[in-house]
Amino acid sequence: MRAALLYSLLLASGSVVVTAEPANEPARTNVTANGLVADFYQPTNHAKPLPAIIVLGGSEGGLGAGAARVARAFAEHGYAILQLAEGATVF
Repeated sequence: MRAALLYSLLLASGSVVVTAEPANEPARTNVTANGLVADFYQPTNHAKPLPAIIVLGGSEGGLGAGAARVARAFAEHGYAILQLAEGATVF
């Protein structure tokens, strides 16, 4: 499991290039409420409850493509992911 997760992180970072599409593309939901701007990713075939991770982007601001690749990679391995936009206010 750790090796597969590390491989996914390398893939998401652009350090590894694979031409095949992922077998199970995670479901993505846009979240905008009470000052929160985020994307929520979850595996398409999941059992509840799921472990969760919050992904924060870098200096690109907003919902950056780099953080989205990392979020999708973790979601493909069974995690629920909330990718928060840079500068989002959470109450």
